[in-house]
Amino acid sequence: LVLQKDDQRFDATQVSDGVLCFIALAMHAIDLEPGALLFIEEPELAIHPTRIHEVVDLLRQIAAERKAQIVLATHSCVLLNEFKDQPECIRVFRRSPQGSQVRPLMDLPELEDALHRQTPGEMLEQGFFELAFDQLGESVARPEARGG
Repeated sequence: LVLQKDDQRFDATQVSDGVLCFIALAMHAIDLEPGALLFIEEPELAIHPTRIHEVVDLLRQIAAERKAQIVLATHSCVLLNEFKDQPECIRVFRRSPQGSQVRPLMDLPELEDALHRQTPGEMLEQGFFELAFDQLGESVARPEARGG
């Protein structure tokens, strides 16, 4: 049962997938124990891009209150841009024959200069992470945002 602010009630079968996903993400976060670690794969799926900010704000608030870490794996430029003022929270992953490679975004060459010209989402769209990773002699699959 979903209860709106105006006291209207809806059965879960009557609301959108986005509302159900938002509720599920919120419940997982609200249920976090202090000091816990929560991994969320592509939290932006089924959630309207204009609501991503609300999801991230909720997750940041809960992570701070509970002194927990929440790790988000994403391919979403919209979600990644929520961390444009916190590039130190972003990690770049790449799978290779030697195993997964993980780099803090801040370790990538020319990052600081690039962040003055583009958002992290634009950098993802334009292949900046792959090129920068290659300059380090590695090979990126997806960025990850970590809050908390």
